Amino acid sequence: MDTRFVLPLLLALPLGTSVAAATAPIQAEEAAWPTLPDIGDTARMDQEVVSLVQARLDAVRKAMESGVASDAAAQNVVGLAFAELGLAFEANTMWTPAVSSYRHAGVLIQGEDRMRDPWLYRAGACLHAIGDAEAALTALKEVAPRLSGTAIVHARLGTACYDMGLLDEAAAAWQAAIQAEQVAWDKADPTQRAAAPIPIPASRVGLAQILFEQEDLAGAQALLREALTLQPNYPHAHYLLGQIYAEEGRDQEAMFELSRGLNAFPVLPPDPHGPRLSAYRAGYGNRMRFIEIDMQNGQMDKAIAGLEAMLEQRPNDHLVLNLAARAWLMKGDFAKSLTYLQRSETADPTNHQTKLELAILYLNFAGRAQTPELRASHLTAAKEKADGALRIAPHLGNPYYYRGLIEAQSIQQNDPQAGDIMQRALAYYQRAHAFGCKEPQLYEQMAMMYAQMGRTREMVTFAKQNTLTSPENPNAWMFMARACLTVGQGPEAILAAERAVAVSNNNPQVVDFAKQVRAAVEAAK
Repeated sequence: MDTRFVLPLLLALPLGTSVAAATAPIQAEEAAWPTLPDIGDTARMDQEVVSLVQARLDAVRKAMESGVASDAAAQNVVGLAFAELGLAFEANTMWTPAVSSYRHAGVLIQGEDRMRDPWLYRAGACLHAIGDAEAALTALKEVAPRLSGTAIVHARLGTACYDMGLLDEAAAAWQAAIQAEQVAWDKADPTQRAAAPIPIPASRVGLAQILFEQEDLAGAQALLREALTLQPNYPHAHYLLGQIYAEEGRDQEAMFELSRGLNAFPVLPPDPHGPRLSAYRAGYGNRMRFIEIDMQNGQMDKAIAGLEAMLEQRPNDHLVLNLAARAWLMKGDFAKSLTYLQRSETADPTNHQTKLELAILYLNFAGRAQTPELRASHLTAAKEKADGALRIAPHLGNPYYYRGLIEAQSIQQNDPQAGDIMQRALAYYQRAHAFGCKEPQLYEQMAMMYAQMGRTREMVTFAKQNTLTSPENPNAWMFMARACLTVGQGPEAILAAERAVAVSNNNPQVVDFAKQVRAAVEAAK
């Protein structure tokens, strides 16, 4: 990290502490403190956010009371208080008062530029969030040369330049971001490099986007290859690569890469203020959103701690209880997951999502059952809960999917009723599909069901859909390869197997599978 991008240690000082100034105080005949930002009517705001902001506003007022506006030491204390206020505003998406607070901090804080520049940078970031690209560009251009070792500053400058149509300047900014990442990587302790910025290829992809706009397809493609070497499953890199292939007329490769970039969006390098902003996020929605992000990133203990803290305030909130149940399920503790879901069902007996979560949990219990009798008991409980969800929400796709999955899981070897059960399972899957179910394994389940029924045309159709919805899943491509082999589509089978190898990052077992597919195709000629 650039040593010039340092959060001032003065933030740890008491509000009334005297601080030596390195620059002259503000000169004015009748110096006065800046006006505090107006946050408007708070009646409809989340009261947790209101309380947080009010506490920071009170801190600024207290800082102002510690000295007169013409005194350099007092200016510094008030400036740092405004900086903290800006973080509280920005963390809770109150961009306009955040800009005002950061600008006051930039004027009042004493000392070298490095003491003020972080807050001028934050003002630029908030201006960009508001949509004022021109003002953001002005602010970021001012501080970027002085924060030359911080990739995120140049990345935001590059984005602002791009928004204003300044492609050459955008390219220069993204190149500076790449260089800053490399410097940070080179300086990092080898034991700490897993957390260093360089494995996140955002800046390379950002520059690739500019080169693509400038029709430098070769240069853009080379950068994207570098990015994918750093992080093979980086969606935005795949998406841009697909666009390049489409431009070059390589339609099949374009479709493959674009599918791997589904729902891709530009990502910026890590922000040094990130932890501070996270600490200031308040409000129900904000907290739930970041708990879900922690769960997606595998930080289950952190997520559970956050959920427990929320349940102290909202012990009967079924959304929090359901998310806590899912977190414990992901940790493998089915008993605790069941406890939370039972609490949730008691709190809100008519909530379809709770019943569906219970059905999923009982399916997991069935998968672990030690005896056929216990497995059947868990499947019966899962069926009951899924039927309850369907009665409450017959217009949603997910309950139909899990109801079909329960039927499919209940099929036993040599069961004379297996054909009828398959038909019921398929009927539920078809309804799930008709009602827009987004479960990633729906198409795989449908393809497998059609395969077992010998309906090869439908099998291939849904196997292909499975690769489009789960393009990063090697199993989806391997199933597609098997489906193509079954209907005698040799070249398509080889292509699917090669894509399985690509998305698995050359997993040895997948490589062996691809060799077997190629050999089978050759033998069939």
